[in-house]
Amino acid sequence: MKSKICNICHLGIDETKGFVRNIHFKNKKEIFSEGYYHLNCFREKVLGVGQLKNIQNQASKLMHFAKDKMGMVDVVDIE
Repeated sequence: MKSKICNICHLGIDETKGFVRNIHFKNKKEIFSEGYYHLNCFREKVLGVGQLKNIQNQASKLMHFAKDKMGMVDVVDIE
């Protein structure tokens, strides 16, 4: 039996730990495609963690740009 490779990160999957098996059927008996994923890779892909981090970074940059344009200065405590 060949080893399973994650379709997201392209690393080998340890079958003793949990993994996701995704099967697409062409009809009731014939398998069209089959994919394997690490649990964490699949969870991050489904939840959109990467896109969420990207959106948060863009929003933060926009807020800093808007503050600079309005003349607002961040308060810094010096001890």
